[in-house]
Amino acid sequence: MWRRAKERASVTDGIQFKDLRALGTTDAAKAGKNKAEIQTRLAHTTEKTTEIYIKKAIPEKS
Repeated sequence: MWRRAKERASVTDGIQFKDLRALGTTDAAKAGKNKAEIQTRLAHTTEKTTEIYIKKAIPEKS
């Protein structure tokens, strides 16, 4: 299904489904969603796994 969707959208680079998951996760974190909620939506069993998907574009609070 993912391959067909990429073909229909004429996407030829190496984008994988996990890249879209990471983008959505990062956007949710930027929007202020807490990690526990994000973790539940991604069906991760640990917070550490969820943190892998949240890209470093989010600055740490000082």
